[in-house]
Amino acid sequence: MTTRAEVIADVTALVNSRYGGDWRKAFDAKDADGDGRLSRKEIVALLADAMDLSLLDRWAAATAILREMDADSDGCVSYREFEAKMKA
Repeated sequence: MTTRAEVIADVTALVNSRYGGDWRKAFDAKDADGDGRLSRKEIVALLADAMDLSLLDRWAAATAILREMDADSDGCVSYREFEAKMKA
């Protein structure tokens, strides 16, 4: 199973290399429907770009991320929730 530290390190590396360290730009790029929140499917897409994981492992990691980051329990991760955990 992928650890929290591995997810943060790999997503940080992606943000730095592809988005010049701009977390907002990275978030918006993965927010496919433009609703200002990342769904489980959008988190899986982020992980696909950031990590070498099987689809099953990406879904498991996305579920864990939602469980940890979704402070308001709406089933998605807002930018504020994303930034608070990823940059902590």
